[in-house]
Amino acid sequence: SECGETCGLIAAFVSALAFGSYGVPMKCEASTRVDVDPLVFQSYKTFMVFATSWLLAAFGVIKPSFTPWGIVSAAFWVPAGTAGIYAVRRAGLAVSVGLWSSVIVIVSFIWGIVIFRERVRTVSGAAGAAILVCIGIWGVSFYSSPGHQRSHAAGPDSMGDSNGEREGISATRVRDSGEIVDDGGIGDIETALLDDIGGEGAGSDGYGSCEASQDPAESISDRSGGLGEDELSESEMDVDHLPHSSASSTSERVLTFLCFKATQYHLGLAMAMLNGLLAATIMVPLHWAGPNTRGLPYSISFGIGAVIITTLMWLLRFLHHAYHLRSWKDAFVALPSFHIKVMWRPGCLSGLLFSIGNISGIVSITTLGDFTGYSLGQASLLVSGLWGIFWYREVTAASDVAGWFAAAFFMLGGILLLSYEHLQ
Repeated sequence: SECGETCGLIAAFVSALAFGSYGVPMKCEASTRVDVDPLVFQSYKTFMVFATSWLLAAFGVIKPSFTPWGIVSAAFWVPAGTAGIYAVRRAGLAVSVGLWSSVIVIVSFIWGIVIFRERVRTVSGAAGAAILVCIGIWGVSFYSSPGHQRSHAAGPDSMGDSNGEREGISATRVRDSGEIVDDGGIGDIETALLDDIGGEGAGSDGYGSCEASQDPAESISDRSGGLGEDELSESEMDVDHLPHSSASSTSERVLTFLCFKATQYHLGLAMAMLNGLLAATIMVPLHWAGPNTRGLPYSISFGIGAVIITTLMWLLRFLHHAYHLRSWKDAFVALPSFHIKVMWRPGCLSGLLFSIGNISGIVSITTLGDFTGYSLGQASLLVSGLWGIFWYREVTAASDVAGWFAAAFFMLGGILLLSYEHLQ
């Protein structure tokens, strides 16, 4: 209640800076040697979100308070994070981030302007600002995509080799023998959700059938990963969730979900949209939190909820393994490793940056509203892009750098217009 519009804008800036940087520690040399499971990565974030919220209470910044709405917010956040990682690995980083960021802007517009009637100068002006932000998001995503960089440099004659290289580092591969290479947990998710995986066992047309399904127990037991495996060869390295890394996004492998057929790529797009939908709804329960739990104090409720939901996700995964493997011991062994010796530093630093972004985002949304707060937070895409251009040198062609900054100009224009349209 003591934070005005200027404070909210500063919080949105800090949130974008932190959210755009939290993936950087996960790209250090130590991190790229191990295959980090999506739920493990989510667990590191959950731990730091919980710990930092109580640090604020310990230093007297906030008074400890709790509302069950924090659990509801976490119930949106944990699945959203998992769906986002799945999307990046199946559809690629650029298109996934561009899609879910655009969905966040659109859904937050519906929540903020249409449902909660947040005050803006004109609805048409706010909608125009949202469109500018979406155009900028897609442009920034396109020009910072490593896949775009490789195809731009190699030319049309080398596209076959480029695709082959991309497929060589994809998160999931099925060898000729039928053995499934460890995919960082994504295979487990597919096994749990999908009735059939197209492949050698599918029909001659390449499509699976609802009658011929792969045995999930065989899929899990044949995985090459495990609790004790800390290093992978470069070809099996899980780098797809890192900032500006690529995935085998053009795979046409067909999956069947409840007798509906879809390629991995299209399922990845669906997961990106789901991530955007859930992410834009995470802080909606904040509207119904009591006066003592709104703003910064809400971080404690959110942290507690995140621990509860993440624990439930691990329990469900364990029970899924136990059901198919018919063994509690084998089910435990099938769970992915936390790689604590290697990952505790980058994992905790990444989680700390995420927590800073999350806390700042709570302040921003509480002050500016869902639409403006969430939309301004998408500037994190600009921050991660700047990391890629100036630190990792992932965008080197002059035309691509120029295109990136042109798209960033559109996005910044939309952000400035959003700030102007917002009324306290």
